[in-house]
Amino acid sequence: MKALLRKWGDKYYVWMPVTWKDFNYCIVDENGYSTEIYPTNILAVDEDNRAGYVVCANCNKLIKNDPESIEAHYAEEEAKKDCFKCGYLRTSNRQVVGATGKKNDDGTYTVTQNFVANLSCSTNYWGKPIDSRDADEHCIYRKCRRSGMAPIDDIFVKYPGVFEKLIAVDTLIEKKCEYKGQCNGSFEYDLKMRGTLFAEVNEMGVVDRFRLSYRGHSYYLYYSDKHDIMFYAERGYYKEGVPYGVPSKKIEQVKEIVAKLYKEANK
Repeated sequence: MKALLRKWGDKYYVWMPVTWKDFNYCIVDENGYSTEIYPTNILAVDEDNRAGYVVCANCNKLIKNDPESIEAHYAEEEAKKDCFKCGYLRTSNRQVVGATGKKNDDGTYTVTQNFVANLSCSTNYWGKPIDSRDADEHCIYRKCRRSGMAPIDDIFVKYPGVFEKLIAVDTLIEKKCEYKGQCNGSFEYDLKMRGTLFAEVNEMGVVDRFRLSYRGHSYYLYYSDKHDIMFYAERGYYKEGVPYGVPSKKIEQVKEIVAKLYKEANK
């Protein structure tokens, strides 16, 4: 499987062999070194070998889509169960029944108490004894089994050729967009939205993404001309819809402005 990366080292738009680690990110292996790459650094995917996989709805791991592999994943997670190291363990009616002490070299003592107590799991509201069926069913280590599997529907699967069309800085110059300087290693141009929307241009003179400044926050946006969809970046991956805290009307205005740029460039 190969991915077209927006930037790799000091190069732009490089095809690299990748392995998807889970639903959210993949690994690039080069010269014996492994580097994590998040989807927002990917423009396209070729030879996608994920067709025979599903994704765990709880932990996002990619699992072969056959009963044996899915059950093996559930069993692996459940084997990690350790009530005494779990943050949901609760004690009640605790009574000390003994203690042992050891004198340290500095004159202080280390004391270990022995006690009896009722142990319960608080994953549900009321809490149940840790060896009860109810506690077992609500155990966090069984969450993968409870959540089940989901199909892989990231944007490269859901929207083939999602970013196959790009626009150059020439389009911005022709539209008399004002150059505002450098930001995050890119060259920014004002898209005339009262100083809140900017196009970020890389060193190759290609518009890489858009930055919306709204109430003191920056939101990074990516437009698919082929599918007429505006995506936004969140924690390294693409998301559809509207970023939290931004009115949907604002994103609609941004999309209208950006779509016109692509239409002008593709005349």
